[in-house]
Amino acid sequence: MGQALRDHRTVMESVERPLRTLHQIPMDDAEELTGVSRRTLSTAVRNEVGRSDAEVAAEYRDSGHDLHYGGEELHRRYPQLAGLHTALRLLVEAEEERWQAAHPDQAFAPLLEFTDEQLVLRREYERWVDAIAEGRISR
Repeated sequence: MGQALRDHRTVMESVERPLRTLHQIPMDDAEELTGVSRRTLSTAVRNEVGRSDAEVAAEYRDSGHDLHYGGEELHRRYPQLAGLHTALRLLVEAEEERWQAAHPDQAFAPLLEFTDEQLVLRREYERWVDAIAEGRISR
């Protein structure tokens, strides 16, 4: 299945960007079809020798920053990028907790707008991913 996912991604590289994301094989579907865990499938897909940082970053960016499509590998290769991602996630969680404390009668927080601090981290994170994908930043 890992090879099938890699082959599918190779074919999809020649397709226009909007269609590319519409016709991905979601990891959930691959897991259900094979009975193999997402983690094992992600490892199988990543087992590509010689895959450049730019290729991994482009795949991740083109998937809409889905960690299963290059993000986990990119975070392993660039720990500072993983740190930005973790910091953003923690700020989002903290904002959700503040909202929950202010609204104890409601079960779930609505989709909250990004705070200024979150936007700064998000833009910096995306800037890094774009720069790696375009070959402007390397290890």
